[in-house]
Amino acid sequence: MDTESTSSAFEWEVVNNYPIVYKVVPWVRALIALIALAFTVDMAYDVLMALRTQGLTSINPLLASICVFWAGLLSYLVVWAFTARITLYADRFEQRKPFLQRALQLSDIAGRRYTTGPSAGYPVIVPKHAMSFSIDSTSYGLDARFNRWFLNLRDLS
Repeated sequence: MDTESTSSAFEWEVVNNYPIVYKVVPWVRALIALIALAFTVDMAYDVLMALRTQGLTSINPLLASICVFWAGLLSYLVVWAFTARITLYADRFEQRKPFLQRALQLSDIAGRRYTTGPSAGYPVIVPKHAMSFSIDSTSYGLDARFNRWFLNLRDLS
């Protein structure tokens, strides 16, 4: 094994600190899991009580539709909380969440800005050939390393 190339690859990784991976922070994961659990228990109780008092022949389609909607939304949030991540590289940006995988080379990014308005201030990445998107800095626990990478993009504000 060539120790010189291994050593230089290790040095490059240490100096540049890439890739940098951000996942949903634990307290957000726990909050979403608790909310999903509470809603699931409440929905199950409400449905079972309705079935007990009215019988199986009188299931309300509106109640069933609402339960299916909430179950889908809660399922999405739980999957998002445990699988979403942002990965920064020296030359690209990657974001993964349910139903979305975004990878942009730095050359594909037009610039950066921050959202405006009351209680705003999320970082926004503006691609050259797609819609801009904001990043929830609280949920992902973005830190100074992200800010350093983000501030290297062209300012569009």
